[in-house]
Amino acid sequence: MIDFSGRDEAAQDVMAHYALRFGDPFIVGLSQNAVPVATPEQATELAEFFWWMLDQSIADGESGKLYDANVPFWVERLMTIISGYLTVQGFEKEWEIVSDRA
Repeated sequence: MIDFSGRDEAAQDVMAHYALRFGDPFIVGLSQNAVPVATPEQATELAEFFWWMLDQSIADGESGKLYDANVPFWVERLMTIISGYLTVQGFEKEWEIVSDRA
């Protein structure tokens, strides 16, 4: 499970907000700490979601529709959280492949 302990609870809230907009049950489950990443395909999906979330948060900021002024900070923190989680789970390659395309 992704570690959202301590001060990273706000990052989990941001991920959950964008996961609901993304609309994929697996990603929503990850944001709720209900499921782990267990396959390379799931790792790829999480990495793709992160880059989608980044783009969405930038668009929200440009249009003045950020639900919280701290979203950019938490999205940046989520990059560290998600990439670190995937690396620890053995999916660093999937993260790198998707990140190179982003």
